[in-house]
This record gives sequence, structure tokens and C-alpha cells, in this order.
Amino acid sequence: MKKYLTFALVFTSLLSSEILAEQLKIASWNMAWLSSHKYNKRVDKDYLELSTYAKKLDADIIALQEVEDAIWASKVFGDEYDYYFSTKNWVQSVGVANRLMYQASLLMIRLAESGIVVLPIHDGFIVQQRYVNSLRDMMVNCFRTITEGEVYVPALEVIVHDDIDFDDHFDTY
Repeated sequence: MKKYLTFALVFTSLLSSEILAEQLKIASWNMAWLSSHKYNKRVDKDYLELSTYAKKLDADIIALQEVEDAIWASKVFGDEYDYYFSTKNWVQSVGVANRLMYQASLLMIRLAESGIVVLPIHDGFIVQQRYVNSLRDMMVNCFRTITEGEVYVPALEVIVHDDIDFDDHFDTY
């Protein structure tokens, strides 16, 4: 037996908004041997001070230098960032801490907790058509949280596919 689902493809116009562009904070920080290397002489108090400064910095995207990996970066910046590092095998790597992608992850978790299956794509999400408004509302709330501003969202572009065919083992919602 074949099952069919209707999906709506929702493109996000939020990230290109002028409000976000005015509020987006990008920083660069050379962490100077933030790693397991012998040159890192930091103690717990040092990480607390760095973390305090990072909170004051309050950047959405941070270019990092001289950091071994995400484990070491999270000692300073915490769990509210997604981390991406060079794959070069060296303790002084370069990378990026991105709080905006973390927000997208939280959005997906909130939707999943509500029983809504969501798939991320380049600059948007795929949801079942009946959840388009729920997704839109959560995205607007997320935008307000990040920017502390309002956003006008024109009608979302919805592309409906009625002919998606799934195998019998796929559970529908």
C-alpha cells in the first residue's frame, strides 16, 4: 500500500530583513591557545572571565582563531552556539560560532515537541501543509527574540506537492 502526504515548502524571508541586518552582530576573536596544548595555562577562573566577556560581546556570529575544537569553544561561549571548525589536525584551528543556526535548531526542536515534522533546507523548512501557519508563527517569534524588533512577513511562498510517494514503512502524521 502506498501512502501520500502533502507537503508545503516554506521559504523564509526573515533572514534577509532589514531589521535583522541592523541587529546582526559579527565579531572576531583570537582565543590564544584555547586548547589541550601545553601552552594553554588557563584555570577555571580564566574560563569564567572569558565567558563573562563573551556574554557582554553578545555576538550572533564569531570568527574564532586558535581554538582546538567545539569542546574548547563551548567552555567560553556555552551551548547556545553551533560550532564549525577547520578539519586541519592542529590545536590552533580556525572556526565559527553561530548563534543563528542554533536558533533554527531550537525552532525545529520546539516544532518536534509539538508533533510537527520539519526538515531544514538551504534557507527555509519543509513541513506538512497543515502546519505552515504554526511554522510561520514560531519563525516570527524566533525573529523577535533575536532582534527584539518587529517584522513584517509578506505572504509565504507555498509550493504544494500532492504526488510524494512513500513506502509502506513510512509513518504518516
